[in-house]
Amino acid sequence: MDYGFDSWIYSILDLEKALERFSTNGVRFIEISFEHLSKISRNGVADFNALKKVKELGESLAVEIIQVHGPFGDIDFDSASEDYNRRSKALEKVCSWLKCISEFEWGVLVLHTARLGSSQEYDSLSLLEKTKLANIRFFKEVSKHASDYGVKVAIENRLENGYCSLPRDLMELVDSVGSDYLGICFDTGHAYVNKLNMESTLKSIREFLIATHIHDNNGFEDQHLPPMMGSIDWENLMRTFLRVNYPKPLILEIHEYGKLELDDNVLKASMILMNELVKSVQK
Repeated sequence: MDYGFDSWIYSILDLEKALERFSTNGVRFIEISFEHLSKISRNGVADFNALKKVKELGESLAVEIIQVHGPFGDIDFDSASEDYNRRSKALEKVCSWLKCISEFEWGVLVLHTARLGSSQEYDSLSLLEKTKLANIRFFKEVSKHASDYGVKVAIENRLENGYCSLPRDLMELVDSVGSDYLGICFDTGHAYVNKLNMESTLKSIREFLIATHIHDNNGFEDQHLPPMMGSIDWENLMRTFLRVNYPKPLILEIHEYGKLELDDNVLKASMILMNELVKSVQK
């Protein structure tokens, strides 16, 4: 069972320096974080030339980029907008990343769901239904372009208690869109805060699972801690990953600490813990 890291842990460095740091510490697999993505884009659109240098450096260091965390925040609301121009701009940004991922063979683009802002215009059920329809509409558009580029898109289970924080929502969304280029990114920390049974959730989404975000917390806050530093039952969860035959490296999404020495220590500690977990469950 292989694993790697989201580059967020080294977000105080530029991406090229971060890749060098990962290589030095023996990390083979990487997800480009949103934090790094935002630094190498122009108005939210991918900078192809900057990313080409990243691709070349990664190859020289034997560090493989297998996922890219797409933009989130304002774009989540833009992608749900009834305003065609706002939605088109959001789609343009996503397509710029799909193009780069296709060109550089970086695997999967991870995206958050589209969100509608709270409004007195809707009651809770109406807001939920409109959010569902907005997501089906947007991800049908995204999936068409993903198919053209030959790149898969993974929808991440949300932290916020609402649409697509639950596995059934995600599975129904993927089914409704009906594209072979759309799947699910399972975020362990988000699922745990939402009080989901981790093992049954993972089993239920196994056929849709194409990306992961692995991290721990206390069950109440999205802390992005290394495994074994919160209260998730990691041995059972790791055994479940083995049982569902997830074929890709797990991606640890650990937050940065703002000081390089601390980031190095947390990375090394995370690797020690993961190595012990892997040994334990593979006995």
